[in-house]
Amino acid sequence: MKKNMQQGFTLIELMIVVAIIGILAAIAIPMYSNYVVKSQASAGPVVSSGARTAVAEWYSTKGTFTGASNASLGLASPSSISGKYVSSVSVTNGKITVTYSGNTNTALSGKTLVESPSSSNGSVQWSCTGSTVNTAKYLGSFCQ
Repeated sequence: MKKNMQQGFTLIELMIVVAIIGILAAIAIPMYSNYVVKSQASAGPVVSSGARTAVAEWYSTKGTFTGASNASLGLASPSSISGKYVSSVSVTNGKITVTYSGNTNTALSGKTLVESPSSSNGSVQWSCTGSTVNTAKYLGSFCQ
C-alpha cells in the first residue's frame, strides 16, 4: 500500500506567507522613502560647503557678515552652483539659501534650506533658521 505524500503548500500556508510579506512591505516602504528624502536633502549642505567657507573667510577678514554675497565673495552665480538635487546656492549678507530642484522627492522639490551664520569668540557657527525644508526630520545632524 502506497501512502500519499503531501506535495506543495496548502492555501493557509501561502496566505500566511503573503500576509507576512505585506506587513514587511508596509513597514519597509515608508522607511525607504524617508531614507531617500534624507539622502537628497543632504546634497544641500554638501553643495553649499564652498559658500560656507567663503563666508567664514569674509567674516575673519571683515569682522562682519554684511556685504557677503556671491559676487563679493568671488563665487559663481547662484544658478551655477548646483547639483543633481540642488538648483541654486545664493549668498546674501552671509546667509546662504539653498534651493532644491524638481529632481527631488516632493517633500523637497522647490523648498529652501537657509544656512544662517553667527559668530562666537571669532568662530562661525551655522544654523538652519528660516528654512522651508523640515530640517529636524531630514537634516537633523547638520542643523543642530
